[in-house]
Amino acid sequence: MVYGPNQLLVIERVMGALDAHVSIDENLGLMSLLTGYVESAVREEIGWAEEVRRNGLSEPEWMTRSAPRVEQLMKSGEYPIFTKIVVQARRPHLSRDEQFRHGLERVLDCIAAALPSTAEPPMPAR
Repeated sequence: MVYGPNQLLVIERVMGALDAHVSIDENLGLMSLLTGYVESAVREEIGWAEEVRRNGLSEPEWMTRSAPRVEQLMKSGEYPIFTKIVVQARRPHLSRDEQFRHGLERVLDCIAAALPSTAEPPMPAR
């Protein structure tokens, strides 16, 4: 990892917000959870942009083009969870911004759940 000014600023601000509440090891884990989510979302965006560039199709056009394959997979009966996602899931139908916001809220909820419920001092490192 390169510790440039922006990376150091993120470490200081994000970890600094939790420093008084959790041990440094817990803080590192929570920071990793948050940055892992953000990095994964960025990789997915880059992947879609590359797919659009490579095929010359917009995301809705790509989805329309993929519909026959999706139907084939669903009709096979071999992929019940995939079928359930296609039929029932609301999240894939959210905009990309809504999907990111929804996921980020879950990550932040997880971080909040890791915080002590009282004003107890942070756990010492083992």
